[in-house]
Formats: sequence, structure tokens, C-alpha cells
Amino acid sequence: MNRIKGWKYTLILGIFTLLFSMGFIQGINKNAEGLLSTFGFDKISVEAKENPIKSRTYGFTKKEVWHLKRKLKENLTLFVFPFEENIKNSSNTMFAKILAVSASYPSFADVHMVQGSFLTEKQEENQDRVLVIEEEAALRIFKSTDILGMDVELMDKSFTVIGVNKRKRTFLSNLLKRKEPDVYIPLQTAFVLDENIEIPYLQISILEDEKGIQSEKAVGKILEDMGKGPSNYKIVDYRGFQKRAYPINAITTLIFAMLMIYYLIRSQIKTIKEIFSTLADGCKSHYFLEAVQSNKRTLGFLMIHFLFLICCTYIVLKRVRFDFYLSAIKDQYDLYDISIFINNLFEVVAAKTLFQCISYFSEFLITFISISGVTLGGLLLYLSFYFLQHTRQQIDKVLFFFSVSYLAALLFASIVMKVIQLPAMIDIKSTILIYSFLFFITYRKLCAFNKKL
Repeated sequence: MNRIKGWKYTLILGIFTLLFSMGFIQGINKNAEGLLSTFGFDKISVEAKENPIKSRTYGFTKKEVWHLKRKLKENLTLFVFPFEENIKNSSNTMFAKILAVSASYPSFADVHMVQGSFLTEKQEENQDRVLVIEEEAALRIFKSTDILGMDVELMDKSFTVIGVNKRKRTFLSNLLKRKEPDVYIPLQTAFVLDENIEIPYLQISILEDEKGIQSEKAVGKILEDMGKGPSNYKIVDYRGFQKRAYPINAITTLIFAMLMIYYLIRSQIKTIKEIFSTLADGCKSHYFLEAVQSNKRTLGFLMIHFLFLICCTYIVLKRVRFDFYLSAIKDQYDLYDISIFINNLFEVVAAKTLFQCISYFSEFLITFISISGVTLGGLLLYLSFYFLQHTRQQIDKVLFFFSVSYLAALLFASIVMKVIQLPAMIDIKSTILIYSFLFFITYRKLCAFNKKL
């Protein structure tokens, strides 16, 4: 009885862990892509490194910002300058995280406006003293969100509130809440407040029609033409994150497909041996035709079984790609390992803005779940087969429980994904293939055990 319970518990936990892990990997990738807004992963990031001698960054001055905008006119560009400062009105003061940004910011990061509008190009060009404030920050300062047109003081200057935004309640943004700004102001207005500032962050969109900048090398060349050493800047192609994130489920599917084909071929070989064994026994007899006639039902069943296995193999081969799933990045192949895991964690801690660390944090989570979750799910399923080999159960009852528990685990995994605010991105092809593999193995294990009895 304990072995039956052990089989049931480990089977359900193994299926749920595996399905949830695969759904989490896809969901977190979609969640990150949504937070990265219009261009998703199709952009290149440039971050100025710190100069340890002069204790400042290799950022871009006001003149260099205009030069880069003209140089990169084919691509949409975003410049960001984060800083912290007190903002106040007549009754309240708050120490806030402020982001001076280009008007193109909503195309590069998700901004959910609940009142008013975001900063415009005209306001940036006119260096208007306007700002967009986050809903929670507005409640702390004004005790209300109905504040459009009201003034607030920032760096001894009066700014007018033109919009109120609300943090989007997604899985990633909730985890990275402290990285989100409280206030947005126009980039050119920040230069008015302090002409000596240098912009440390630049993002460049990558267009589908292959116009303008398309690679890190091209960005480095532009920096060189400006007299700036590319080695002083951290240039990251966001598409690399996507290339590493998407193949994980494909690799898991490939593993199950290979195992499925292995067992199908083994069964085919076994069936062929049984057919030849039956025919060989008939050849030994003086009455070969009579012997074959008496075994025609057995031979017919074996032939049908063999054709069925061939069809199954063909379907698996057609549904699964067997090319190399790991995409080339920087002329080499990257696979998740402990160094990527640690590097992503470090980048998340060091990041000063939300959009800067979303990709690193999403890859950190995907790395963790791919190493731990998929492995744990596989081990639990393997353990369930161990218990199954030592249970005395009717085949039909076991297969019925297996099918119902698989569907229940799939439904439960989808509900969990919904609760933690991730899109339920279950890959149907992978789900069906994994089910078919486990069903096939369960059936074989039971048949083998019943023959021993």
C-alpha cells in the first residue's frame, strides 16, 4: 500500500514540477519581453563604465547626446540619467528616485499611465519643467492622485505634474519594485538643472527592416568615431538573452523525444524478433503452412503493433526539430552554467534602473528553474517508476490514474502561473510529447511486471 502511495505522490509531484518549470521558463520570458515594451529584446544597450582615476563615468555630454541622435537617426534612441533628490510641495517632502529620460522611453520600457500623458518630444526640446509621478509617490506627497497641473519643487525649481503612472503588477516588476523610479522628467530639462551631467545609459532599437544599427560592433564603431574608446562602455545586445532563454523548453522536448524514439525502436526490434521467432518455429515444422496458419492471429497482431510503432516514430520525428538548439552568441555557444547564474545575480544587484536589470533578472530566474526545476521533476518521475515496478495494480486503473493526474497537474500548473501573475505559456507540443513518453513507459513497466507475476 505504501508503495502505491509512493508511486502516486512522486508521479504527481514529478509531472507538476516538470510542467510548472517549463511554463515558468516561457512565462518569465514573455513577462520580461512585455516589460521591455515595444522593442522587447530587439535592442542594444550602452552603459558607461566608471573612471576609477577621475571618479566619474565615461558618460555622454549634452553635445554628444545630440551628435548621437543625429548619427543614429535610423534607429530610435533612448538616453537615461538616474539620480535621487528631494521633491516637495507646500506640506510634504519625499526622497525620490528620479529618471531623466528621452520622450521615447515608453517604447523601451513599460509605462502604465492612469492620468494625463507621458513626456513629449516637444516638452523635451523646449526644456519644459514638467514631470510624471508614480501613483504611490503622488499619494505620499499630495495625499491624492487627482493632481494634474499641480506644482512640486525639485532642485529648487518648480515642476508641473502632467501625468500619473502606475506600476504594473507583474511577477518581475513586483520582485524588482525598488528599481522603479518615482518621477520622470525630460532629459534636456536635466541639463538645464545641471549642465555638467553626463548621461550614463543609452539604448538603441534594432529595426526589422535592417536599417541603421544592427550589431554591437557598429555601435562600437560610432563610439570610436566620436573619440571614445569602446572598452570604456559595456555594450550588450539584448537579443542574446532571448537566444538563451527560448531553447530551454526546446531542449527538454528534444530529450524526451530522443528517449521516446529510443524506446520505440527497442520495441520495434523486439516485435521483429517475435515475428521472426514465430516464422522460425514454423520452418522447423514439417507442416510450415499449417504452422503459420495456426499463428496468423499472433503474426497479424505483431505486424499491426510494428506498424503502429513506426507511425509513432514518424510522428515524433516530424514534430520535433533535431538541429542544434543553442543559438550562437558572439561566435560561441553559451549554455547555462554557474558562471552565467552568478554574473546575472551580480548585474541585478548593480543595476540602478528597472529596465536595465529586467533581462538579467529574467535570465537569472530561468537559469535557476532550468537547473533545479527540470532536474527535480525528472528525478521524481524516475523515482515514481521505481515504485511502479513494485506495485500490484491493474493496468487499466494505473493508466486511468496517470492520465487524470497528468491533466490535473497541467491545470494546477496553469492556475499557479495565473496566481503569480505570469502568462500561462504551456507548450502544447512539449506537453503532449512528455505525456506520450510517460504513458508509454508506464505501460511497458506494468506489462513487464505482470509477466514476472
